Amino acid sequence: DEDCDDTDAGVNPGAVEIPNNEIDEDCDGVALIIDEDGDGFNSDEDCDDLDASINPGSEEIPNNGIDEDCDGEDLISDLDIQNQRTINVYPNPTTNGLTIDQERLVFDYVYVWNIYGALILEEPLNNPLENIELESMSAGIYLLQLVDSLGESHLVKVQKL
Repeated sequence: DEDCDDTDAGVNPGAVEIPNNEIDEDCDGVALIIDEDGDGFNSDEDCDDLDASINPGSEEIPNNGIDEDCDGEDLISDLDIQNQRTINVYPNPTTNGLTIDQERLVFDYVYVWNIYGALILEEPLNNPLENIELESMSAGIYLLQLVDSLGESHLVKVQKL
């Protein structure tokens, strides 16, 4: 066997492999990666390998601040209780754009306001699933105002990174 890193005495064919550090200590050509929480996803793809309920195969739970499915974001869902309308706005936070997902088309317009109360964007909503482009907007906190045909509004706070 041959030493694969002459600059590190801890890396050689007789060394004990340390899991999940991306270093091949024993020079076998493979860094040891294990599934610490036993959920079937190794630590190189599992964003929390100490919690079996969090992995790329998990279903996302909206509004809990936890990224259960390891896609890098938490699902934000708003329920308009008064009118029994479910509205999902994602990804939130976002870098480029948002998807507004209504279970049925109930809102006709979306208005985007900055924190100073200036109207930044106004767009009609023509489908239950709409993509809103925010790429040209500066990073910050914005309010999405969704307005239906009766003039009733629903507000969603959005963070643009």
